[in-house]
Amino acid sequence: MALQGNLSEFKLEEIIQSISVSNKSGKLEVDGVMGMYGIYFSNGQIIHANGPFSIGEEAILDVFLEINGEFSFLTNMSSGVERWVGA
Repeated sequence: MALQGNLSEFKLEEIIQSISVSNKSGKLEVDGVMGMYGIYFSNGQIIHANGPFSIGEEAILDVFLEINGEFSFLTNMSSGVERWVGA
């Protein structure tokens, strides 16, 4: 799945939903104004997230504050953790 673009053109909610519905595993990278974020998926489920100032669920909340920036989804990238978010 080649998924990349700009947050000014695609809403983060739509990007996450697309990854989730497709049951994909990998890392969604968001390079926003506040810094770089990583949201990790396993079979469509968010398992971990990190940002420039936060980790876990707080990082997910922080990345939704970004309205401009580039994003890309890298398949089969692991966070190195079993599950942090929603555990």
